[in-house]
Amino acid sequence: LDPEGKDVVAESICYAWMGQQVRDVLVPFYTKCGRKKDLFLTTMVQWSKATNSHHVVLMGGFEASRSSNTICVDAQGRIIHWGLEFCAATGFTAKEVLGLSLVDDIIAPSASQLLAQTLGQALQGPSVHELVLPILAKCGVKKWFTVHVDRDCVYSDASGATL
Repeated sequence: LDPEGKDVVAESICYAWMGQQVRDVLVPFYTKCGRKKDLFLTTMVQWSKATNSHHVVLMGGFEASRSSNTICVDAQGRIIHWGLEFCAATGFTAKEVLGLSLVDDIIAPSASQLLAQTLGQALQGPSVHELVLPILAKCGVKKWFTVHVDRDCVYSDASGATL
């Protein structure tokens, strides 16, 4: 990161410690060969049972991996990106769903087990699955979406999956 990028990341971490989730902070990132890539980061605070303390976690992906019709989740199934098309279709803003469990909080209960299994399989093996899932809109109505689960779309460390 360059000095400006370090300042942006430091500010995001400070907001996370104050309890504010900061999503899609644009940070210039430089590869080993010196090429600049835009990196989007989301910060959140997580509790670690192992160390009995809180930690700030940075999650994200490169610009090309984010689109308006994409939901990104981390390896635990928490939402870290909520595309604009999902905002429009469900009535939820990205801020409202960031950090929620896609399986437990957003998907209709009838499909939760199927999605949990599919996400687990995608992170371990085959990269793409197609499902038709009911996502609960803010008003409580089920809206049906055809989703593609792809583990290779977003994260260089393969810790997340993209819908």
